[in-house]
Amino acid sequence: DSHNLGLIFAPHLLKCNQGINGTLCIGGGSIADGIEDMVAYTEFIINNSDTVFQVPKELEIAADRYQSRLNRGESTDDIPVEIESNCQKISTNLHKQVVTNETKMALINLYKSIQTMPDSKDKKDRLKKFEKQYPHYIMELNNLSHS
Repeated sequence: DSHNLGLIFAPHLLKCNQGINGTLCIGGGSIADGIEDMVAYTEFIINNSDTVFQVPKELEIAADRYQSRLNRGESTDDIPVEIESNCQKISTNLHKQVVTNETKMALINLYKSIQTMPDSKDKKDRLKKFEKQYPHYIMELNNLSHS
């Protein structure tokens, strides 16, 4: 039932990606503190999915017209496509820069966590694998980890 699905999926859907402490996007507490609310929110979304994910009729009509014209090889320039979004639009270059920076930060954190492992074969193997997969980051990461 929707309650059991909510129990399974809620921690994955409503967990923030920021930090590694298992904080929630709602309320900022730990996952254990908010599990009941998370399950209730997820259960609500499941039970009301037809309404929550309903496509506005105008958009559905415009999309059908657009697709029909594409299928016939006709121009779609005169079909107004106005989609409201809460997403911030960013340029391709800015997107690439953000992705690169986020990747670099994730790799730095991974490298630092491997370096803090106790000396062992596992640590040595992980460092060797990391250095093989990300050779272009090694010098920069070594400089950052010693600063």
